Amino acid sequence: MQRCILLVHSAQNAEWIDYLDAAMRCCGLELMLVGEEPPVRDEAWDRRVFVAFHQSHLTPASGASRAVIAATPVDWDGAISPHDLGSVRNMTAEYAAALTWPADVYVTDEVAIKAALAATEIELFPGVFIRPPMPKKDEGLREGRRVARVAELFRHGLPSVGRGTGWDPGFLTAHSYRGDPIDAGAPIDMAGPPRALVKGPYFTLTPGRWEVTIQFSLDELGSGNDLRIEWGPPEQFVSVRARPKLAGLYQAVLEQEWREVGFAELIVELMNGCIGGTFKLLKVDVKLIEGPSAVLR
Repeated sequence: MQRCILLVHSAQNAEWIDYLDAAMRCCGLELMLVGEEPPVRDEAWDRRVFVAFHQSHLTPASGASRAVIAATPVDWDGAISPHDLGSVRNMTAEYAAALTWPADVYVTDEVAIKAALAATEIELFPGVFIRPPMPKKDEGLREGRRVARVAELFRHGLPSVGRGTGWDPGFLTAHSYRGDPIDAGAPIDMAGPPRALVKGPYFTLTPGRWEVTIQFSLDELGSGNDLRIEWGPPEQFVSVRARPKLAGLYQAVLEQEWREVGFAELIVELMNGCIGGTFKLLKVDVKLIEGPSAVLR
């Protein structure tokens, strides 16, 4: 495969494929969508441009031209609901995988919007240009903004040092002491045995050192209990323990290395049984503080 395009899933996939097909035809090339079944080599092989939604479906030749289109991976009209955690997690995994896939050109949301507004073309491969469709957004609803903030980490491409965003506490998971699922963004009754009060959200981060800042509140009955806060890729946590003595607002900041693309897990754990009290997670902010070169050297 001499020309490969990795396309992140999007509400505009059909538009992108139509635009790509038209652009390739203008250059005497043929667009071919590749799935799990590998394409059969034939006489038109060298004229083909292969596009796939997963990098494992592409087998670029040495020196092949590669492009990534990671624009508008979210259907802002509601195809990805913030209540569908699996879809939001898949979105971050696709973003991270696409932006860490070696390519010559990365068409991000920012790049696509600028080109569409200016009615200019983007050079995907040498001598092959495309005018992108205008990304569609509907961020007016709070629900849409929650997902948009998750995607914001990757809106401009691979996260650079200092880039961060906020994750709505409701994206984490929580259970009552009986094991019933409850809203992690709502006040949580601490009564019961030692357990994780909140954990998650299992969104994907790219290599580097990531900092998390959380804010939470405790009422008078909830204070005085032993808490442990953990942060990192699964099974590679850093942790801090605290026993807040008074009711009030508290903040914790932790940082950990991601040496490869992987899930992020934050856990606030009650280390002792207690008779009552209320815990409320108020804020979860993440930020890249060191790039991959600093942790992989």
